[in-house]
Parts: sequence; C-alpha cells; structure tokens
Amino acid sequence: MELNISNNFSLDPNKIVTSRTAIIGQSGSGKSYAIAVICEELLKNKIGFCIVDTEGEYFSLKEKFNILWIGEDEKSDYKFEDVDLKDLGIKAAKYKIPIIFDISEVNDGKEKLSEFLNSLYEEETKLKNSYLVILEEADKFIPQRGERIEIVDEIARRGRKRGIGLMISTQRPSIIDKDILSQCNNQIIGRLNIENDIKAVSIFFDDKEKLKELTELKPGEFFILGEIGNEKIKFRKRITTHKATTPKVTSWNFDEFKREVKKPTVTAVNPKIKDVKFIPIYRYKIKWIRKSLFGDEIKEGIIYIYENKIVKLKSLRTVFNGKLIEDLNEDEIKVLFDLKDIKKINYFSKEKLRKILKSLEKKGFVSSNKIGRRIEYYPMIKLNMGFKDFIDRDIKTIQMNLKENKIEEPKWVEKLIKALSKSTIVSKDIIYYPIKVEEKKVFWKKVLVTIDGTTGKKISL
Repeated sequence: MELNISNNFSLDPNKIVTSRTAIIGQSGSGKSYAIAVICEELLKNKIGFCIVDTEGEYFSLKEKFNILWIGEDEKSDYKFEDVDLKDLGIKAAKYKIPIIFDISEVNDGKEKLSEFLNSLYEEETKLKNSYLVILEEADKFIPQRGERIEIVDEIARRGRKRGIGLMISTQRPSIIDKDILSQCNNQIIGRLNIENDIKAVSIFFDDKEKLKELTELKPGEFFILGEIGNEKIKFRKRITTHKATTPKVTSWNFDEFKREVKKPTVTAVNPKIKDVKFIPIYRYKIKWIRKSLFGDEIKEGIIYIYENKIVKLKSLRTVFNGKLIEDLNEDEIKVLFDLKDIKKINYFSKEKLRKILKSLEKKGFVSSNKIGRRIEYYPMIKLNMGFKDFIDRDIKTIQMNLKENKIEEPKWVEKLIKALSKSTIVSKDIIYYPIKVEEKKVFWKKVLVTIDGTTGKKISL
C-alpha cells in the first residue's frame, strides 16, 4: 500500500497516518493542491481521515470518492444542526469514515471542531484504530499566541499511541505553536519568501543549500523531509477538480458596478392587495427638442418598458407596441407620435405623409375611416398597462429576489430616441413594480389574470 503523490515518489501510509506531519508553503505554492492529492490517495486506499476545511474547497473530492461532507452548503451531506458531533467522533473512530469537516460558513467553527476532536480522541483511546486529522490553516487553531483548541495539543503529544495522526498545514510557520511544529517528524515544505518563516523551518534542513532553494520553488514543488524521505518532488495532477484556484485577473465593468450599487426603486404596494410579486421595468428619462410655430420647444418624457413593450409613457403624445418598433422607420415613428393632432405634421409633404400613413395602417399601427372626401386616421395601440405614477419606496421594506428578475435592455430604444429629433437619454434605471397573478373562472375554463399591485385593476402584460 502506497500513497502515489508524485510521478516518481510515494509515501508510506504507515509513516504518515499515525504520525505528525507539517505541510508548509506560502500562498500560491500549491499547498492546498498537495493536500488534496494526499486526500485522494488516502481515499483510494480506504484510509480514514478528516480534513478540516476552512475555505470550502475540498468538496470536489466527492466527484470520485465516497466521503462524508459536513457543512452549511445546500449540497453537503449533512448540516451541522443535523449532526451530533460527539456521536460523529465516535462513529468516525469506529468505522474510519473519511470526513470533510467544512467550517467555512460557520461562526463557531472552533467550538464545533473541538467537540468533534475530543470525542474522536476519547474513542480512539479505546479502539486504537488508525485515523488522520488534517488541519488546514493550523495557525488559526494552534497559534503561538492567542486562543487555541487544546485537544490539538493533546493529539500532537499523545495521539500516536492511540492511532491518531496529525497533519497541520500553514502559510506562516513563524506564528504557529513552536512545540507542536517541532514535534512534526515529517515535513512537506514548499515555496517561502518571508525571512521569519524560512528561519522557522530551518530546523528541518540539514543541507543549507536546500534551504536557500525555498524562495525559488515553483507551484507544486515541495521538499519531502523527515521520516518520509529527503528529496524534492513535484505533486502529481489531481483526479478531482481543484476548487482553490486563484481567480484570474479580469477588467472592471464600471457601468455594471454603478447599476448594482444604486439602490433599486420599488413601487409602493396597495395594502389591500396581498401576495404580490415584483417585475423589473426599464425607466428612461428623455429630453428632446420639437419645432413649433413658436420656435423650438424642449420636451421631457419618461418611457417605461417591460419585456420589450412600452407599458407607460408620461408626457409623450401617444403609445405604440415596442415589439413592433423594428418594423418602423424614423419617419413613421415621428408621424405616429403626432397622430393625435395631425395638423401639426407639417414637416412632410401631403404626398409623403399619405404614404407613411398607409404604411402604418398596413403594419397595424393605425386605422382609417373615410368621411366624405376626407380620410381620418386613428392610432390602434393602447396602453399595455394601467399604471399609476410610480412611487419610490425603500427596498428594505419589500421582500423580493432581484437576481431572478433581471431583464435585457430593449435594443430598439435608441432608435426611438433618435426619431424624436435632437433627443437625448437623461438617465435610465430599473424599477420594480408589483403585480398579482391569480386564477379566475371565465365561462367553462380557468384563466390566469394579472392584477396591478397599486390599483387593483386587471392589466395585460
């Protein structure tokens, strides 16, 4: 039985499972990766161990192996509230079950770990089965100064005779308990650059030339020292996914940041209407210049858009269906906006205006009625939603899930703005509007009806 941690080097499990081992290396040296490789080898050989996971990065061992994951993640086998830690320690010692003890998302991790290890130690005192405790970021639990977990000292001093091994891992050997560090008869040491840390591990090196090499080691390269060997190796590739990879550098997205940081606007709910949900609506504030008989006029308006449809126009002359905007050209949009007062459409010749109106009629935006020799045109598009004016409200008073309500920005809005002549978007944001969907019986069948959360009236989305 061997632990094949490298292509040209193996560990004797009898020298590692019930002994004391220190794995040391600065951030980026491959220390967590090396521990995961050792865990894979232990799992291959069905050797019992517990990895104390402080960063939530070892769950991927479950991809290939049977290992119990205790943690607060939804995918973990058990959450801490569902486990009797004293009983877990007894069962781990008795059946030598491999465990991921994931305390990355709990506030009282030290207390939970102490309870488990005390129970494990007490049971191992009776059974004397072989079991390895792997302690990630050991300086948090056995620092040179400060609060510590006393049972770790006991395991380090007397665990070997009881069958409990201890493997401690740290980036900073200079701040870990020196008594425990000195008791580690096996060392796996990767790259170090801090002088105090190099000095702290110097006791393990007989060859000072190797000590000088510490600053030049590449990720995954480690010196194997003590009872387990005396050479430099490179750990093999993992067979499970490595979850501790440092994120790659990416460029910023300042516009997205500003949208996320800005507190979303939430529309007030009618207290008489229960069980509402919130839908995201784009709000565009627009300013434009329109020519008139009295000179240029500065107009302002607001457009509200839901799922690519205009649901409300405030201070604008008319409304049309946003889904059809791609079918219109800029001239048709201008005419559509002024159709309620056709006399104002003096910027086109009568012949061109007639062609535009016929095109709008063909596309379903307007209808016509012949009165004598005169033809009158009427807009065919009504408001899609009967919203009242939007009222802002503190988001903290509303229960909602913003992430599920993300929508894509309509692509046609810029085309609309351009058609309004010398127009600009003053601002744009997303507001959240309340609706209620309920089932009603209409004749012989049931239909879903959407209710405006502010007015209580039926609306059409």
